[in-house]
Amino acid sequence: PLHEAAASGSLDCVWFLLREGADVNSCPEHSMTPLHYAAKGPNAWEIIEVLVQAGAQVDAAASNGESALFSAVESDDKDAVAVLLRAGASVTLRNQYNETIPHTAAYSSSLSLLQTLVDAGADMTARSTSNSTILHRAAEAGRVETVAWILQHTYLPADDANSYGWTPLHFAAAKNHLSTVKFLIEECAVDISALPSFPRNASALHLATHCFGEDPILRANCTRPVADNTPLISYLLAHRADVWARADAG
Repeated sequence: PLHEAAASGSLDCVWFLLREGADVNSCPEHSMTPLHYAAKGPNAWEIIEVLVQAGAQVDAAASNGESALFSAVESDDKDAVAVLLRAGASVTLRNQYNETIPHTAAYSSSLSLLQTLVDAGADMTARSTSNSTILHRAAEAGRVETVAWILQHTYLPADDANSYGWTPLHFAAAKNHLSTVKFLIEECAVDISALPSFPRNASALHLATHCFGEDPILRANCTRPVADNTPLISYLLAHRADVWARADAG
């Protein structure tokens, strides 16, 4: 019941259950405590304050390795994040994929929240199991302002590659984020022809096309003008992406 009350944002129910002796650190499902549920729900900061005062372990990890701070960051809840940080929540924890809280922030949160985590001591250059950084995650989410800020405040190169050879450009192209692709090509001069190791030899153009389930070679050679392609594919073609390149998958 305490998990449900915390998730629903019912402050009165949380108070009542705690007074009745509910275990504030109970974690029956996926090792998630009431604090995890509170961090994702309505009235999060108020519920979190009550749970912390009742003895909740702020850095308790769920089965995926994530603390309540991961959840609050994923929800882009600045007030909940502030309460957890005041309660001593760690900004250096990692989940089962070795991703840090800034990885989550770069993908899911506003730039200001990411900056809050950095001010609290979070590592901006940490790498996940796949060797991905917050730069890759921001590009994948199409957060061009965050991408620009990361490049300005770290030594991470704009064409930084993870373990599979994916650069921020590959992530942005695969998710159809045209503004981020434009920024990386026009402002950062990244290599538009860079090829990852998986899918082998798949360029940004291949990845952009895969997103839409089309073949760029057929589209570029059809009777209709290239301008009727999706904007991202048209942009990549206009910037001399190799339309004849073949990925190993064909």
